[in-house]
Order: sequence, then C-alpha cells, then structure tokens
Amino acid sequence: MSKITERINMNIKKITSIALNETKNPECLTTKQILTNHTLFKNKQGKIIISRIDDFREKDAAYVYFPLKDKTKRKAKDFYYYLVIVIRKNERYLLKVSASYIESDVRVYLSIKSDYLTPEEITSRLQLTPTRIGRKGEAWGKGKYPKNTWCFEPQKDVPETLERKMYHLLDKLTPFETNIVNLPNNVDKCINIYYSGYSEWMSQVYFDYLILHKISSLKVGLWFDLYACGPELGEGDD
Repeated sequence: MSKITERINMNIKKITSIALNETKNPECLTTKQILTNHTLFKNKQGKIIISRIDDFREKDAAYVYFPLKDKTKRKAKDFYYYLVIVIRKNERYLLKVSASYIESDVRVYLSIKSDYLTPEEITSRLQLTPTRIGRKGEAWGKGKYPKNTWCFEPQKDVPETLERKMYHLLDKLTPFETNIVNLPNNVDKCINIYYSGYSEWMSQVYFDYLILHKISSLKVGLWFDLYACGPELGEGDD
C-alpha cells in the first residue's frame, strides 16, 4: 500500500498528527466503535500506515485514510476497507477532528479480453497504455489467464469512493471512446468493479445518469465483484 498525499494550503504535518492522535485517543464515538474490533496496519518501523490524505475533496477539510484489518482474526493480513478520519477547520479556523467512518476498498478498471488479439495489438488499436496485461495460459494468481487480457486501472492504489473512481476512469477513457467502440465484436469489453465493504455498514450502490451515459457510449459491459466482511461493530465504551 503506497502512501499518497495530496497537498493544497493546509498543514499536512498538523493534519497527520491530529489524525494519528484520534486513532490513539479517540474523540469520536465512531472511531472508538471501529477500533474495538479492528486494528490499524503498521510498517516495519512500527508506525501506523496512512494510505492517503485527501485535501482536495472539500474546502478547509482533509480526509485521512487508514487501512483496517479484523482484530478478531489471528491470521488476518489483508485489509478490506478503510477508517477515514475527517479533519476540518472550526469557526476559529483551527484544525479539529470532525467525523470518522469506514469507507470501502474500491477498484475500478477497464478490461479487454480476446482469444485472438494479443495485448500489444489491443494497445495498438486503442492507442492507450495498459496498466496490466496477461497472455492466454500465463500464470495469474492461483490459476492462468483464460484469454489474452488488457487492463487499464489509473487509480489502483488510491483509496477513493466508487462514484469518484468511476468518473476518473471514464474521463480518462473518453478521448479513446471511438477506438474502444471499434474493437471487434468477439472481444470482451468490460468495466470491472471490485467493492469490499464493511458488512455492518454496507449500503446501496448508486450511479447517476452521467456515469451510465458514459458507460453506454463506450459500449462496454459492467461487472460487479462485491464483498461484505468484517467483525461486529464495537460498543466503543471505555
């Protein structure tokens, strides 16, 4: 998990310090409840990992992302979602913890699969550089690629909401719309969504008409891979 920090006119060091202090001495009941049955990831030096500080989303605010794992599972190594601590400037323009919540881990990418076109041929037709390719029969995870595979995922390691990731991907693909549409009919074209959420707070998935229109214009399918996981929400009592 790479650390991704976005900067504007806010004090990143101060934001980091306030967010870390909230994980150690929570002021928000929600933070207490979440950390009752979850634990934060630490690096080899024993420091808590921050995956992202997003201070573009809202004026005078920052969203600090901490990957979470299930404290109740002894061998839990992978994270499934994030603790997000929101820091805003109060009426005296001082940075303070304003809220906390869990945000799902989301991946959104375009995949193109073919028995006939190689990844290089797909790249040539699209004039777009992939972020991952695989050739039919090559090892992939515990199995093998069933077809030649071409993928474009511009925000793989960036924690973000599903809607914002969809908009980002579709904006990146729009200049190549004609090339995507003109791929042969025997090619599988699909926008893939991996969504791993906290089972206690799973809610609806919503796309506005602009997103649906953009997907339709590309003439691609839509594939959801949904996971609900995690322990019960704690009481948060001292």
